[in-house]
Amino acid sequence: MDTIEFERVTLAEAKQIIKEEKEALKPPAEDWSGRRMPSLPEELQLQQLTREWILGLPDEVRPLRLARQFPRIANKIASVWKTPTACDKVLDGLMIDHRGTRQGFPEAVALEIGRLKSYYSTQVFAERHDTWTLA
Repeated sequence: MDTIEFERVTLAEAKQIIKEEKEALKPPAEDWSGRRMPSLPEELQLQQLTREWILGLPDEVRPLRLARQFPRIANKIASVWKTPTACDKVLDGLMIDHRGTRQGFPEAVALEIGRLKSYYSTQVFAERHDTWTLA
């Protein structure tokens, strides 16, 4: 039986090797800028519909930081708020990184999005029916 050769390394060296291997396995970062819809000037400020939507929400779920820092996203949520399938898709898409390269939101904004999602799914459109339950 052959023996396995090994090299002694420190814990720090082992951690560095593992880190480098993980980095090597990551898919290369894609440039999504060409696929992203360009921002229109009116999207970079809160639309009237969005202001009304925010004011209609309970104080504890109003996404004020989101609206201030990311008005385009707030406008998008407001535009689909009354359409459960579309709104679920937008809210889920904001919190789940399907690309693997997104930076993420500041913590306070992420918490606001989470509260919105929870409020939406428990208070706004809590009763969901699909084709199978209606049959």
